[in-house]
Amino acid sequence: MSEIREAWPAANPRRCGCGGTCLRCASGRTPPDRAAIDRLARRSLSAALAHAQHGRFEGEAAAPEAGTPAGTLRFPAAHWGGWKGAMRLEEVLRLPRAGASTFTRAGARGTFAAPRLLYRVWKEHSREPLYIGMAFQSTIAERLADHLRDAIPKLAGATRAHVPHRGGHALDAAARRRVEAWRKGFSPAVFKASRSESERLRLLLVREEANGELGKVKVAWGVVTPAGGTQLDVKTLHIFELALWVQERPRSYRADQRAFEDAP
Repeated sequence: MSEIREAWPAANPRRCGCGGTCLRCASGRTPPDRAAIDRLARRSLSAALAHAQHGRFEGEAAAPEAGTPAGTLRFPAAHWGGWKGAMRLEEVLRLPRAGASTFTRAGARGTFAAPRLLYRVWKEHSREPLYIGMAFQSTIAERLADHLRDAIPKLAGATRAHVPHRGGHALDAAARRRVEAWRKGFSPAVFKASRSESERLRLLLVREEANGELGKVKVAWGVVTPAGGTQLDVKTLHIFELALWVQERPRSYRADQRAFEDAP
């Protein structure tokens, strides 16, 4: 391990040019060397920066400077339990908010060591999902209600009951216009122009309702359990959500978006 040293300049013995006859030179004192002082200051600053870059203040161990080394990136240590507990969407949205179902169980607060929930929406007899989402602290029923809002009159009462009070339940005017344009003929152009994957899910469910097949839409839940000291925060859970999106390719998939929620 290399050792960092400070190179202090030797005192400059030059005299002032009097031949040693002035009182200052006769007493052995030398005039200040401004250039030497400047060099000393620069070298001291360089040494201090080197200490900081190498984490060497107060006995700290040397730290890597380049961050994560080249190679294969690995997922955080956690266990994916697979999809379980399938239930019809209409039934999920009509569950009591304080019920014992996994669909109405809120995520633990104040800790990143607790398991977290993901959910999958699909139409029965189809292997291709419509949407995949996560419920970090909200319940799955709340997340589904937030996606739908009041786009489907048949479920408006149920979604209004489940949407958290902070958000309300109504669609904004622009989103409502897109839903109405979609109802007129389910144009691929309207679907393609939708602003988010969450909105695409809403449009897909509106079409299922129009076709009389909303009752065939189901929801399942899955658990991600942290392991090996992993802190399962929102970003870490989002890694697993993204991986399932890429692997299962829901029908609402948009390759040009980073987030699934409605764009502002």
